[in-house]
Amino acid sequence: MLIAKLQNRAEGNLEVLSELRFFMREKAKLDDEYGRGLEKLVKTMQNRKLRRGPALSTASGIGKSLFKPKPRDVKPQLSSSSSSTSIASVEDPEYSMEDGSTVRAIYSAYLAILIEADKAGRARAHASERSVTEISEFLKDYTQVRSFTLKKTMDFAIKYQTELHASYDDFERVKAMYDRLSKETESAKRRYEETAKKPNSGLNALKNAVSRMDGEERVETLRQKWKSLDASLAKVRNDYLLAIAAANSQQIQFYESDLTLWMQKFDNDFHSTAKSVLSTYTTLESGIARILDDSMNTIRLAVNKVDQKADTEAFVFDNTSLFTDPSKFSYEPYTGDFVNEIAVTDVTKTALGQKLSHLLSQSAELANHLEKKQHELSGVKQLAATYASTPQFGNAANTIDQVIELENAIDLIKCIQSRVSTQVKLLENANVTPVSSVVESPILSISNGIHAGSSTRESRSNRREFICVYSYDSKDGGELSISEGDLLTSDALESDGWILAKSEKGEEGLVPFNYIQETTTKTGSNPVISQQVSVSNANVTKVQALYDYNASCEGELTLVAGDVVTITSKATGDDAWWEGVSNRGKGLFPSNYVGAAAAAVTSTAVPSEALFYAEAVFDYAAGDESELSFRVGDVVRVVDDSDGDWWMAVLNNERGLVPASYVARR
Repeated sequence: MLIAKLQNRAEGNLEVLSELRFFMREKAKLDDEYGRGLEKLVKTMQNRKLRRGPALSTASGIGKSLFKPKPRDVKPQLSSSSSSTSIASVEDPEYSMEDGSTVRAIYSAYLAILIEADKAGRARAHASERSVTEISEFLKDYTQVRSFTLKKTMDFAIKYQTELHASYDDFERVKAMYDRLSKETESAKRRYEETAKKPNSGLNALKNAVSRMDGEERVETLRQKWKSLDASLAKVRNDYLLAIAAANSQQIQFYESDLTLWMQKFDNDFHSTAKSVLSTYTTLESGIARILDDSMNTIRLAVNKVDQKADTEAFVFDNTSLFTDPSKFSYEPYTGDFVNEIAVTDVTKTALGQKLSHLLSQSAELANHLEKKQHELSGVKQLAATYASTPQFGNAANTIDQVIELENAIDLIKCIQSRVSTQVKLLENANVTPVSSVVESPILSISNGIHAGSSTRESRSNRREFICVYSYDSKDGGELSISEGDLLTSDALESDGWILAKSEKGEEGLVPFNYIQETTTKTGSNPVISQQVSVSNANVTKVQALYDYNASCEGELTLVAGDVVTITSKATGDDAWWEGVSNRGKGLFPSNYVGAAAAAVTSTAVPSEALFYAEAVFDYAAGDESELSFRVGDVVRVVDDSDGDWWMAVLNNERGLVPASYVARR
């Protein structure tokens, strides 16, 4: 058992070294492929010609042969206060190409990456070669030699064990003989002593007769037999004691001395060899790690120099002629013409007035178009933020093109605004009076989609707009009956829970203030609504908000995911924006933020003036914010039963959808 354990341990040592050898061999192959492949890739990239950058074939000469120091006294620096270029003194020298142009930091960083990658590839390939020779091949030879040595050690152990077992066997044999003779000697002695006491007793007389001996003769015979056995016992006892001494001696020798030698012979130099091999591996990998660390420090230094401001300043400096502000255009009068300013005369004032009117119209259109684009940009950015926080709704990267397109459109509008505003200011300073003209504005070509009527907004700062969140039947002549969804306006203030309001039909009366909610949009403040559609007397469409949307300006409607919105108009001039009302107010909202409502999407029914109540017959837990939760026995007030499956109801001053099958009409 012990030899088997030692053999298993020794073979396990060789097995793990064989596995290590296999791993090192395969890893060396991969490292060699990687290193040589990386070197090849670097050479390929270095030999590629950049159409708009420096040659990379001599990348190893960064700062030496490829680039040369180019001290300069001045370097361009873009002013943060304007788009013009100013020159600032700089003491640090810059590197330049052979043609004198400045090397961009991004190219230096890129070249540094190539050079350090080449170093890493060479280091990895070199390490793989050493790994093969110093580890893999070494372990191959070592395991072969140690397998042969282990066989010899096993042969020795078996012989040693045979000798030890022989001592044990001799000990057991002599011990058994000693035990047998001890019993026989004791028995002979007892028979002799019993017979000697009464040699002629009845039983002994019978035995004497059988043996044909008298009593004395028989006693003597028994004594001689006892003495003979006793002599044999003494001899065997001596052999027994010698066998014990021999077995104990060999056993002590084995366990106190030879067993340690056995383990050393079985282990041989496994531990020192394994440690040496693993140390070689860590040394190789540590060397590569140091090379990589140095490479990363080199690359990091190059990357830290990549700076937009510095790069732009160097680029502007190398192209000074292109970035230097040209001289301003000046009026060059014809010979004999001494007038150098706008002349407003009876002959020119009409044309100038028409020109100013036309420019003002352009300016208004541009302002409206700019506002629209800014709103769209805000909406797209909010959508991108929603996608970023909830990727399951969409990919934020898909909105990048929209953002860029809108930002470019805004920049173009601002550019045109600068031109138009300068001309308007010049004419106004010349006291030109606008004169109406039928001439079309050329700016319409870029402001397609601007909504009519936006430049003639009403200004009624005291008038407020409300939406009815609950229906109410008037109790006397001074009150106004309202239905859920009706739009009201009021110039008055709330008093004792009532407010004087006017409906879209022109009817006026008192309504309970807690039955209505003020919207965020004041009358006339929406620049894009060309008409208003009453919810209570028109075909309406209900949608549900899919994402949150925060109104970015007056005239927009804030959405919270789950809100039910009643669309009042889709004719806003832009398919991306609809007009609607919800319990949060009234205004424009992005159409891609909503989907079909959980209840019936379209309803042509007019809200019933007569309300009814329904009692819950089952418990129900709201599935989202547009629904109501209730328990058995709760009584809800139904305000809209136009859909057969879902009714709009009110419970504890909370409004939401309830499943019709869960309540019973009272």
